Amino acid sequence: TMDSGLSVSKGILAMREKGVFGQALVKPRGRRWPVLVPGKYIDEYYQDKPIGYCKTLEQVVDGVKFFIHCQKEETFVTKIMSCHGVLTRVEDLS
Repeated sequence: TMDSGLSVSKGILAMREKGVFGQALVKPRGRRWPVLVPGKYIDEYYQDKPIGYCKTLEQVVDGVKFFIHCQKEETFVTKIMSCHGVLTRVEDLS
């Protein structure tokens, strides 16, 4: 897992081209979000959601699908960009 910078999207997509499936925690640098991350939109969407609510935003760039996995925390929304996986609810069977 990597930490994000303004070019994290390019890095994730370049890794995918080489067959590496990485992920990065996504956050703004100053007032700017990384390229291809609609951070302000995501934060607004989650504003009235309950803590723990999660959803995956799927995007396609040059034919390559990538994801931004989001989860509502108490005071912010966690965003993780990756080229693998989606969030699915798994029932606790214990």
